[in-house]
Amino acid sequence: MSELIAQLIDICNKNSGFLSLLLFFLSLAIAFFSGFFRYINRKPRLIAEVIEGPTFYTEAPHHREENGKIYRTHCFALYLRVSNIGNAPTTLTRLKLRYLWKPGPFGKWVTIDHSTTSLSEFKHPIGCDIKIYPYLIQKMDLADRPDHYITEGKSISGVIYFESEFWGNCVPYSSKEITTVQILLLDTLGKSHNINVKVPIKEFNDVSKYNDSLGQSLLKDRESHID
Repeated sequence: MSELIAQLIDICNKNSGFLSLLLFFLSLAIAFFSGFFRYINRKPRLIAEVIEGPTFYTEAPHHREENGKIYRTHCFALYLRVSNIGNAPTTLTRLKLRYLWKPGPFGKWVTIDHSTTSLSEFKHPIGCDIKIYPYLIQKMDLADRPDHYITEGKSISGVIYFESEFWGNCVPYSSKEITTVQILLLDTLGKSHNINVKVPIKEFNDVSKYNDSLGQSLLKDRESHID
């Protein structure tokens, strides 16, 4: 055994330059692959939570008739905080909303693919002052466009608003005046981050104080095309 060890030591001494070069390239390879795998595992992860403010579902009081059907308007407002808990930055590009109107194993879901441009700001009186709620996506009249770039560990917040027409009984399923909707957060990588949010169901007159133009975006848009 001692003779074998002596031979190994002699071989290493004679090839010390080659061994040093081999160890050098081996260290580079380990550093490269460890950095590469850390890079490909860098992914954003967006989550959303409701914060105190204008979050509700309501039905607008107006309706229209077409082909013997009566169409009414859904109004969803959500005041959200969107946070990036992943390990890479990303930009929030769009939000979708899905609601369940027929529960069960073969439940029916309705998807609203785009948020709706609100015609006025969401606000709420506080004493003698008025609190203006920022938008998450939409640009406010006198403010800069919202920054949708979210770095790791950071968050943005604001109101997101949806309107959608329906007929018949295609209304959100509710339990104890609460409906659960699914918010789909889409980022620049094309990834969809899905979050379920509980939304209270309110009477229109109780929440119209938040927005003077609540439920009128689709109506005004249709009238502008008719004109």
